[in-house]
Amino acid sequence: GLVVGNQPYNWSLFMALGYILFDLTELTMALSFVGGILTLWAMFQLANKWLKLEVNYAFLALLVFYVTPTILHQSYRELKVDLGLLFISLMVVVLFLNWLSQLRSKDEEMLQTKEANLLKITALMGLLSGFAMGIKLTTLFLFFGILAGIWYAYQGQKAYLSLFCFSIFGVLLVRLDDLSGMRAAHLGGNIVMWAMLVLGIGLLAWSAVNHREALLKTVKTTLIYSLFFTIPFVPWLTKNYLETKSLDPSTLLRGKAVGPKISFQQVQKNWDKKQK
Repeated sequence: GLVVGNQPYNWSLFMALGYILFDLTELTMALSFVGGILTLWAMFQLANKWLKLEVNYAFLALLVFYVTPTILHQSYRELKVDLGLLFISLMVVVLFLNWLSQLRSKDEEMLQTKEANLLKITALMGLLSGFAMGIKLTTLFLFFGILAGIWYAYQGQKAYLSLFCFSIFGVLLVRLDDLSGMRAAHLGGNIVMWAMLVLGIGLLAWSAVNHREALLKTVKTTLIYSLFFTIPFVPWLTKNYLETKSLDPSTLLRGKAVGPKISFQQVQKNWDKKQK
């Protein structure tokens, strides 16, 4: 079965195929390395097709990227999930650019299938984003980024700003800042969280009033993306609920704590007691 507690680990399960199918450590490590190769391919698509870089300049950019110490370290020493996550995230960006291109296309031949194509791309973006969320919870930033792009494409700047506010609210709600231990330093975290929610709702309502004709399409696309985003992540939410019997957002995302619950305040309190 799956390990009790811990964050979701989709890419780690993918890497585990090296052990499950062939019982080879080398293959398991190679599956991690594959993420870096696929990342180069995705970056080339962005550089050549969307940024319109000449092929030689595109390859130079890929070379500079891959020889940076961080990427090299991930490629041959750590061999963790980060390059796999980067590849999936880049594919979501490529799909979003395709979605945006089709949305703005005036090609008469594409008009008949335009809506169907947009929905297919949106669904695929959601599935890949949900899979990436199961690799690292920081994909929440990508999720809100894609939503902001969708609302900006349909509704304009105010909707984009509203999604920015919702992203801050979402990050604080699920306590992503707690992963780095910085939550204790954010003394006004709860105030900022609710302020961002109120501001986001206000900006969203203002944008909706000014762009009523596009509101239905915007909401429809948002719901489809969010629904397909949730599908790959539901097994992890179910596992975490069964372990904890809690509906707390942070607990649902991170599962049962593998150690005792402790905070910086508790550490300081224990230290003060020790000194007496």
